[in-house]
Amino acid sequence: MTFEMIKRLYTVLICFIIYSSAVGQSKTVAITLDDLLVAGASGYTIEEIEDVNDRLLGHLDKLDIPVTGFVNEKSLYIKGEIDRRSEVLSAWARRDKLTLGNHTFSHPSFHDTKLEDFKSEVLKGEIITRMILDEVGKPLRYFRFPFNSAGSDSTSKASFEKFLEEKGYVIAPMTVESSDYIFNTLYKKAKKEGDKKQMNKVSQAYLHHTDTLFEFFENMALETQGRSIPHIFLGHVNELHADIMPQLVGLLKKRGYTIISLDEAMKDEVYQQKDPYVGKWGFSWMHRWNVENRIDWLRKEPEPNQKILEDFKMLNK
Repeated sequence: MTFEMIKRLYTVLICFIIYSSAVGQSKTVAITLDDLLVAGASGYTIEEIEDVNDRLLGHLDKLDIPVTGFVNEKSLYIKGEIDRRSEVLSAWARRDKLTLGNHTFSHPSFHDTKLEDFKSEVLKGEIITRMILDEVGKPLRYFRFPFNSAGSDSTSKASFEKFLEEKGYVIAPMTVESSDYIFNTLYKKAKKEGDKKQMNKVSQAYLHHTDTLFEFFENMALETQGRSIPHIFLGHVNELHADIMPQLVGLLKKRGYTIISLDEAMKDEVYQQKDPYVGKWGFSWMHRWNVENRIDWLRKEPEPNQKILEDFKMLNK
């Protein structure tokens, strides 16, 4: 037997051991939704905001699953509407399996914001959310970076992480994010035009893309972490999810997932790893941990289908 043959057999054996170790492991995922009150809130009336959240919360009630929503408090401060807008957050907080996190006041990128200004965004972004959670006896524990940007340099990043720790925050990572903002833009247009056929096309394309990404990151976890991990899904509070959340959860369950809380997912040792990434682009923590082969994996990550991307670009010209 030649050296090359032995090398190939060894590689096959290692892959078999890795994949075999995953067999029988329970698959779990935490669902997180950003940009409460609603993504693109400035373009919504209070009635539309209430409608999106009522539909979404109605689905979550029936599904009976834990979800963490991340808040931009700027969307609360509309003259004459603060009470009604705050009630949307209260409706989330009152539900046993739902909770809220801090997503900054106005959703700036840390990469383009001075350190002290970004710290102020955190403090301004927690005032009403913290009061609402206090009323129901829940902690304000998690912070998520807008755009998942990790800052412009390692010094600023380290200083900000120390600031978060002192304030009692834990950074909320994500492993799977399926560009729902692209699909939501097309879905909203079709819905406004009453085009149910197009709405169905867009929603099915979104579910297919999400399914493809879970497949990709499941395999990446096996190869880079040596096992299945509890994934953290990042989506947004928007029209698309307000309509198709049951189908999204159904897709995850069909893939064998149990929906768990962010608290439970974060207990896994994979999330105790150091995140060394500094930069503008907010890609998955799976890529952040994988320093050695990051570029190769980023190139392989699936994108939305070409027609969806072309239609989205046309709308944003």
